[in-house]
Amino acid sequence: MCSSELMSAQHSKVVPWMRKTQYISSEFNRFGVAADRQEIKVGYNLTKNKENLNLFRDRQSQINLIKKSFEDCKTPIRKHFSKKGVTAIEEVPILPDFELWKYPFALVQFDTDPAPAGYSQELCDSMVTQSHIKGMQDDDGEQFVAYFIPTVETLQKKLTDREEGRNYTEGTVYEHILNREYTWTVKNKNTKGFERDNYFVYYKDGIFHYNELETKVRLARRRRAGHDKVRYSALS
Repeated sequence: MCSSELMSAQHSKVVPWMRKTQYISSEFNRFGVAADRQEIKVGYNLTKNKENLNLFRDRQSQINLIKKSFEDCKTPIRKHFSKKGVTAIEEVPILPDFELWKYPFALVQFDTDPAPAGYSQELCDSMVTQSHIKGMQDDDGEQFVAYFIPTVETLQKKLTDREEGRNYTEGTVYEHILNREYTWTVKNKNTKGFERDNYFVYYKDGIFHYNELETKVRLARRRRAGHDKVRYSALS
């Protein structure tokens, strides 16, 4: 093949990811390859290279594929798929929360840290983890969300219960004090734009359990006007 024929062959070769410059002139049609033809060639080459492509279009093929995925799960995977030298040291199953799935759960988001001021960090953490919220109504008929935290005495009672291996003591009053008041915004599956498939995971008895978050509640702090009297909530 002469040099002119070789150059012509290379010039006519289509490189899918590269397009020749198109000039706006009377000779415009002499340059470039139409974009649609490029896409056709790219699609053709991809399909041609995938000789073992199986689309599983019929129902039985899909069933067989699903069954195979269960069998594949039994094969232990020790090496990381992309990080060389990273290996698994333990396998822990993750299962639906069969025990608590029947109960609805909500994610409550505070606008600011709800921890009370004037206490040590350790004590604040204990108060927040053992706090509770409650829907209430003020003297003007306005509804709000009350945020109660346990008193120091209540924390001590609960610590004693835990050390002695019980959840609570019969007849004991566990007092909580109103710390803040909030207005609320609720979003759930029926709300337009709500992000579905929200889950939380926790570890118990050697297994990870997951459960669904059906509702999101956004709390915004409101001013406590007209009822500055300290309120208490007694749990017994």
